[in-house]
Amino acid sequence: MQNIERITLTAKEVAEMLGISKRFVYELCQRNELPHKRIGRKVLFSKSQIKEWLEGGESKRNGMKKFKVV
Repeated sequence: MQNIERITLTAKEVAEMLGISKRFVYELCQRNELPHKRIGRKVLFSKSQIKEWLEGGESKRNGMKKFKVV
């Protein structure tokens, strides 16, 4: 069986990566401040878009605002 590398993250994984709560991840999604895709009821995050977002770039396709780190 092949080992397939995932290209997406869950809200829980993004929360752990950013050091914030899962609830806040969903709040950022609602405010369109975090790049994400909704597939039915599931919310998924592209690893590459999250990395770009963290590095200060804005997602040009979605017009997402970058997150202000305080």
